[in-house]
Amino acid sequence: MASGRETPRQKMINLMYLVFIAMLALNMSKEVLTTFGEIDEKVNKSTTNIKAKNFSDLEDLKKDSEKDASNWAEAHEIVNQISVLANELDVYINDEVKFPIVMKEDKYDRNRDGNTKDLIPDYEVMDNSKDYDELFFDGDKFTAIGDSLVMYIDRFREESITVLDNAKVDKLESIKDEIKSLITEKFSTNNVIDSKGIEKSWLEYNYMHFPHIASTTKLTLLQENAQSIVTRLIAAVRGETLTEITKANKQTAFAQGVDVFFTSQKLDGKVVLGKYDDNLFANRVTINGKEYQGTDVMEGGQVKLEKLGINVGVSPGEKSLKVKFEFDKYENKKDTTYVIEMDHKYAVVPSLANISNPDMYVVYRDLENTLNISMAGVADNKLQILNPKSLKKKSDGVYIMKGEKGKKNKSGDNVVDIVVGVKGSSVTSKVTFEVLKIPDPIASFNGKPKVTRSSRKRIATSRIQASFADPKLAKALKLDIESFVVKIGTAQKKVTGSSSFPKSIRDAIVKNARKNSIITIKDIVCTSKKYPKKNFLPLPISMEVVD
Repeated sequence: MASGRETPRQKMINLMYLVFIAMLALNMSKEVLTTFGEIDEKVNKSTTNIKAKNFSDLEDLKKDSEKDASNWAEAHEIVNQISVLANELDVYINDEVKFPIVMKEDKYDRNRDGNTKDLIPDYEVMDNSKDYDELFFDGDKFTAIGDSLVMYIDRFREESITVLDNAKVDKLESIKDEIKSLITEKFSTNNVIDSKGIEKSWLEYNYMHFPHIASTTKLTLLQENAQSIVTRLIAAVRGETLTEITKANKQTAFAQGVDVFFTSQKLDGKVVLGKYDDNLFANRVTINGKEYQGTDVMEGGQVKLEKLGINVGVSPGEKSLKVKFEFDKYENKKDTTYVIEMDHKYAVVPSLANISNPDMYVVYRDLENTLNISMAGVADNKLQILNPKSLKKKSDGVYIMKGEKGKKNKSGDNVVDIVVGVKGSSVTSKVTFEVLKIPDPIASFNGKPKVTRSSRKRIATSRIQASFADPKLAKALKLDIESFVVKIGTAQKKVTGSSSFPKSIRDAIVKNARKNSIITIKDIVCTSKKYPKKNFLPLPISMEVVD
């Protein structure tokens, strides 16, 4: 980290964003970053659940088509084609966009006794746009990944609409235009005019210079929208009657387009029933405790929320949209009320206009930490570092901190106060950094720490690697594998001077490892060229054999 080049870590620890309020506009507060992270987690879980239900429902539809082709074969074919397109988009985003960035939102955190380490989500470090900027853009052009993302979105939109245009399924006729409009709206990649009147490409407008976690969340919402289209189609072709729906106690009301809102924004989107019918009205619809007459708020078996003027409020966080449909029926010589309920979660985030800077960064005790320090309107030769003494100037705006141990604060954390002043003036600014020891690294097979199951041949040809959960630290401190012990069943052997398995172990894995058996890599020792005398000791890792 002693070079003059600006690394991602230097950008992270950039005091320029901390000293004057004029520099705050482009940074996100930790509350906003955490909110985006929580949204992404929840939408990811929602998408996974929707995808699993779609798969199950499609399997049922396929079985029905095999038993009764005249009624179900074409309906299954139509929905399946669009499901395949949605899954292709989903897989591309996961494997080719998110996975290369590795979603490194974890870091090592320490309990107060300093002994136990656990991995916790840390969205607050994900305020850097560099990962996605480099993945999608090459100067003023798109990279191959950026081009391909737009291509997959275009393909989903255009081919889905073509499939619907050619569909000859009676149950889809009444909602074709609605779903086509929804697809066109949610998956448009047309150029956009920004608030300054400048025309930008869709990719640039949505992803260039956005914080890491915000871009990740946008991609996750794309995935959920695609799966929600499939859910809507399945419900439409099934076309269950009200009595069948309620007696079977199925979840047939779901929210569409109710995902993320800014504070004080009005709710929009729809709450949709599984049956589309211009004449389907609930007797009563209750939304978040307020009761409406069904004929006042429903059309075509759905509630359009924007017509109700419901404000999401001024406080950010997760909110609930609770909707209850009540249908009064006279059956078997008595009055019966059928109820369909939905509890949908959506997120409210602060308006971007109010976003401020992060209030805490970290430096590592055993590293040369490079900090860029500047003040708006102040020449570099007028700046002076008042504290600490361990911070030395390297060049204009660039300072090196080395060997800083910090002091205990009231919470028991080691911190250092960096105080910047202006020569000939009483103006000063203090920023507090947490001083951490370098954490233990994470070991992995082929650099993929989240992959825990694989085939024997793939495991046998794997390389053992180690890195840090903090992506900036990982780039600053590259690690080499010095030695490790591999355990197959009860047999184990030590490997030195290589990160790969020797032939004898490769053969043993292929021949002796059985399905569902566990191969463990332990006693891993890593070194770094920057600190040749220091050994890094990752925790053991295991891989399950799947064949």
